[in-house]
Amino acid sequence: AVASCETTDPLPPCKLTEKRQNMAGHVSVTDVDAAAKRLKQYIHRTPLLESIALNNLTGARILVKAECLQKAGSFKIRGAMNRVLCLSPEEKKKGVVAFSSGNFGQGLAAACGILQVKCTIVMPGDAPESKQERARSYGARVVLSDIVPGINREVSAAEVAQGLASSEQLTLLHPFEDLDVIAGQGTCALEISEQCREVGAQPDALIIPIGGGGLTAGCCLAVQREMPACKVYAVEPEGYDDHVRSLAAGKRLAVEGSPPSICDSLQAVSPGANTFPITSKCLAGATAVSDAQVRHAMQVAFETLQIVLEPGGATSLAVVLSQKLPMEIQAKTICIVASGGNLDLAKFAKVLGCKQGVESQRGAARTRGLSRCLGAGALGALGVLAALLLLRNPSPPPTPPSYLSPPPLRRFLSLSLSFVFRLFLVLVLGIVQRAGWGTSGGGSPGFYAEYQQTLNECLL
Repeated sequence: AVASCETTDPLPPCKLTEKRQNMAGHVSVTDVDAAAKRLKQYIHRTPLLESIALNNLTGARILVKAECLQKAGSFKIRGAMNRVLCLSPEEKKKGVVAFSSGNFGQGLAAACGILQVKCTIVMPGDAPESKQERARSYGARVVLSDIVPGINREVSAAEVAQGLASSEQLTLLHPFEDLDVIAGQGTCALEISEQCREVGAQPDALIIPIGGGGLTAGCCLAVQREMPACKVYAVEPEGYDDHVRSLAAGKRLAVEGSPPSICDSLQAVSPGANTFPITSKCLAGATAVSDAQVRHAMQVAFETLQIVLEPGGATSLAVVLSQKLPMEIQAKTICIVASGGNLDLAKFAKVLGCKQGVESQRGAARTRGLSRCLGAGALGALGVLAALLLLRNPSPPPTPPSYLSPPPLRRFLSLSLSFVFRLFLVLVLGIVQRAGWGTSGGGSPGFYAEYQQTLNECLL
């Protein structure tokens, strides 16, 4: 028998006029059902992807819930939108504030933009610029908190958000402790269960990236009812393995310091006070993955699924690829949540170890190629001019004595300059080809072919 994940005395479905006195309480699958109905018109039903190449690579059937394709780029808008819909009219009028390393902030900003609610997002000072700008584009005010050595970045951001809530009378929304947020995140698993039935799949395991635990807790509630035979596993980045240690200890343990990690969206300080009572009962286990394993998963997702995942969103796939699941699960049907894809091209290239400034280097190479072409052309033109001058045959001068006549020298110079000119043309052709012009570069598709034909005619 599977123990119930639900805590006692579940809250009734949220009503738009209801005001929550605090974030302490209980949440149940009934709240998840209510959230699903509430969110239906506002969010995407993201696809459940399957790749033959990925299945062959892992030796299992892998079903990928692509939350990277959700509105605002991650699953976070589910909980954020549900919470904003549950605000009272007075709270909506005053506005909301939240702290987030990026994804909850973007989800909340998008939700508030849709519902026309004032929104302030506090982000750590080192939050990716792309996430800051995206939140602003949704209409939110972005405030950056200081990065203090030795103090977790999320802690600093939370303190700033609490100060703004007090001074400006804003409603503080928590990324994973808020009960309506947890219920909203659980709608992801409701969709997974529906989509699995549609394709005739019975997942043996569901792997979920975990920070504070809002997504995992909400999904656990839905999975227990909809897919009771499915085991749920959580994954977090190395250095932020607070769930791994907390589950082993049977109590909430915090992260010490601010360990380095490329997974900027999974850096919660400790399991949530409202999420851990659920996850501690329902999770079959938790594990941590390294930055190198995450990078590999991002690459595999791009190559086999044609999706772009941010580091935190790729941790669930990293677990499968690194074979960190129990042996009895590895070759079966595994569902993973690809939780987000909010990163720009520069960071994607940097995380994967690509050279920086590829485009600028390519542009510089083409500029150099153009300069060399112009220089070679100018020298070639001078060679032609010199050859023509030497080959001119004006009215013959009086025949000098034989010991002063140098016709062999003139002929030698003419042939030499003609050869030099042809050599320069060949050089120009090579530079054009290496600069990437023509079909692969900035010129018209027929430029290279026309140039080569003209050159051949010249050389003939």
